[in-house]
Amino acid sequence: MESLFVHNLIQYRYIVYTIIFFGIIFEGDILLFSAGFLASQKYVDLGDVFFIILSGTLIGNFGWYYLGHRLKIANWNFLNFVWRLAKPFDNQIIKRPAITLLVSKFIYSLHHPLLIRSGFLGLGLRRFLKIDVLASTLWIVVVGGLGYFFGTSFALMKNYLRYAEIGLLIAVIIFILVSHLLSNYTKKELDELPQNNIIHQ
Repeated sequence: MESLFVHNLIQYRYIVYTIIFFGIIFEGDILLFSAGFLASQKYVDLGDVFFIILSGTLIGNFGWYYLGHRLKIANWNFLNFVWRLAKPFDNQIIKRPAITLLVSKFIYSLHHPLLIRSGFLGLGLRRFLKIDVLASTLWIVVVGGLGYFFGTSFALMKNYLRYAEIGLLIAVIIFILVSHLLSNYTKKELDELPQNNIIHQ
């Protein structure tokens, strides 16, 4: 037996695609990384999964942005925890939304609050969409590419490590540790961006 359960994914590929599409709206990095790994092992099609992830990401991001817009109109107050995370970055969102939203894609737990805050602060929809397409595409290529790279490396070790899900688990653990360290560093760098270098539309 080559794998405990991962080898059965190819029989339920469309269910996997559905899970990825809806899951990417709420939890991005680990799911994207895992999808890249599975694509490298041919359990999912690389082109299909890229389109599904990009579509789910853009739709989900617009939903978070629109939620912030509705919060502005309705003046709801139940997302105080979001404000505590995102409000310190208001100046960055207003003056340089492109770099702020791009960098936040790689900061765990901060991206969705910043999307909501962007809608709340009135970032124009056209500008938001243009930024989001570029940021999301880059994020998918980088994080998904890491997963794909780990999967390709795993293929070289299959004779030593028989179970694909064990390789995926090891890769995800390494990814979480590295991304946590990079997230803390990137958040600090974002917070310390100079205040006089405004990014224009």
